[in-house]
Amino acid sequence: MHVPWMTPLSNAPDDRPDPGRAMPCTAHAGAEWMAQLTERLAQAPARGELSLVYQPLVDTRTFRLQGVEALLRWTDAQIGPVPPAEFIPLAERTGLIHTLGKWVLQRACAEFARSLPRVEQPVFLSVNVSVRQLEDPSFPLIVADALARASLPPEQLHLEITESSWAERWDVLQRSLSKLRELGVQFSLDDFGSGYSSLSVFRRLPLDMVKLDREFAHELEGERDPIVRAVVTLAHALRRRVVAEGVETAVQANTLCLLGCDMLQGYWVSPPAPARQLREWLARPARIAPADPVRSGRQRWRRIQRKH
Repeated sequence: MHVPWMTPLSNAPDDRPDPGRAMPCTAHAGAEWMAQLTERLAQAPARGELSLVYQPLVDTRTFRLQGVEALLRWTDAQIGPVPPAEFIPLAERTGLIHTLGKWVLQRACAEFARSLPRVEQPVFLSVNVSVRQLEDPSFPLIVADALARASLPPEQLHLEITESSWAERWDVLQRSLSKLRELGVQFSLDDFGSGYSSLSVFRRLPLDMVKLDREFAHELEGERDPIVRAVVTLAHALRRRVVAEGVETAVQANTLCLLGCDMLQGYWVSPPAPARQLREWLARPARIAPADPVRSGRQRWRRIQRKH
């Protein structure tokens, strides 16, 4: 089968930009191909072609595991691995995101709950949610059902939504957010800094965490440092934790600690891994990655804060 967007495509389930990857299929493929891909995506759950991988989030002070983010993967029987950047927008446009989103919630809650040992400090599960899912009046019931099936406490589920989604649909989403908050579910603002949310909306949202866009980790020198510091200060003033995404080097990790971020996520901590690795992480939450460079950085940051 000819795949229009492959020029080539790496077989590794990698969320990082790939210089060998062409523009998304949506930019090149014809209507016939898109119809075929949509049909195959609709059949993917029944064919057992979907799977989840997990990426850990660690505390910058102790480097203990704080949570994991569930990431959807699709390996088509004929095409092979299809990048999320290709099939997620397709699912959004065609409405298949409702089916895929429900599958992700149920599978992630089930796998996470089965892997979860009895620990004193609960670890959270983070799941990306589409604005189209939130617009569905039945979505709170879908979330409640997934939690009940897995016997997972609601406060251990974090729903992640991108900054642009919040900004564009605030009035529409408010009712859904209120119902989900009543369940006890937590909320994260994803990719913060990639859009144009106003500070008033940022203040009004029922957020528990803010996840900095990965570009902040990749461009820390120069003008980005004071921006990150300002975002961290604002978030902490509003009692929201800050996660730095896309951390790929020890230098980035140390700098983000100095700037006051609460958690780190990225390939320097760990690449996304299958559910069997999830069980190992949860069984030994203090042994995710080397903590010394980050711990020392956090101590220096505390000394800087005391001086000012």
